[in-house]
Amino acid sequence: MSGLKVVDDQTFEVTLGAPTAVFPTKLGYSAFMPLPDKFFTMKPEEFGKNPIGNGPVKFVSWEDNVQIKLTRFDDYNLRDKLKIKDVTYKLYQDENAAYSDLLAGNLDFMETVPTSALAGDKWKSDLGDRAMSATTPVDRVHRVPDVRQALPEREAAQGVSRRSTGRRSPRRSSSGTRKPADSWANPLTPGAEPGNCTVCKFDAAQAKQLLQEAGGFQGEMVFYYNADSSHKDWMEAVAQQVKTNLGINARAEGVPTFAVFRQNINAHKMKGLYRAAWQQDYPDIENWVNPLYVTGGSSNDGLYSNAQVDALAKEASGAPSLEASHQKFAEVLKKIDEDVPTIPIYYYGQQSGHSEKIKKMELNNVGELDLSSVEL
Repeated sequence: MSGLKVVDDQTFEVTLGAPTAVFPTKLGYSAFMPLPDKFFTMKPEEFGKNPIGNGPVKFVSWEDNVQIKLTRFDDYNLRDKLKIKDVTYKLYQDENAAYSDLLAGNLDFMETVPTSALAGDKWKSDLGDRAMSATTPVDRVHRVPDVRQALPEREAAQGVSRRSTGRRSPRRSSSGTRKPADSWANPLTPGAEPGNCTVCKFDAAQAKQLLQEAGGFQGEMVFYYNADSSHKDWMEAVAQQVKTNLGINARAEGVPTFAVFRQNINAHKMKGLYRAAWQQDYPDIENWVNPLYVTGGSSNDGLYSNAQVDALAKEASGAPSLEASHQKFAEVLKKIDEDVPTIPIYYYGQQSGHSEKIKKMELNNVGELDLSSVEL
């Protein structure tokens, strides 16, 4: 590969083709993790089901929709060596079933308890000091399936986003554990500014006016979500708010599994607005813009494209310093705010729980279990 120079067994030098202010931060992204020789000879799906890493655990087996088994790599000698021997990730189709297993001691850790357990802080009384709460840089949004098409949902998007959905809906259905979004990037992220989403203030009257200016909405508006996770309650609450505030015949519909849900999104087969989320890959505002809103971005599922956004984002990415980069990305988000390619919903507050078997454990910066911290 051009631009790489091996210095010694532990070091190589990178020469970039253009200034990239966020490059040192981006190196912490999992995409830069070393890969074994076999990766380059195996088919992606084969390697995906039989991964080889260089971390503290070894892959053992994978049963679709059942479990993934790992074991400690005993020859690993860095500071995050595992204290436990074997790990099984159980794959559930129903989060309530997983929660029941957690309470029964058949599951040792659940990253996100179901919304059914949040009402009245039931999860706290169920788990006691085994209940954990964290704030993570994760957002929930609604996405238009394809912003290039003149879909009724696209024309009505600004009206819907002007808080016809009401930020009270997700908050109520999750017992106050979700904070209404007011910006295009989670404010926990370096470079992100709170309050830069002008459509994020609840205003039912303005929402109705914008909808009328767009020509109204005829027929049924469906909000889609994957039914194998706790989205039903809050998605139905959002649909009810749209129905109440805008008089639109709205409802929520679940797609059985996340796998099928993503297949439909990737194939651009979604027929209406759908729930989405973004968890930052590395801590910088750049990660909340380039993958999501630049033309051809890796996670630009709605195929949003704006030449001004692209040009400003390129300037921001090539800025001589992080400070200058962040200032330019603030300009980018102003342009995005004018177009409303997605509808910000809420910031994610994570509620987790563990079994009595776990003596000590920690979560990483995005709320995932740090296996190296676990003690039984």
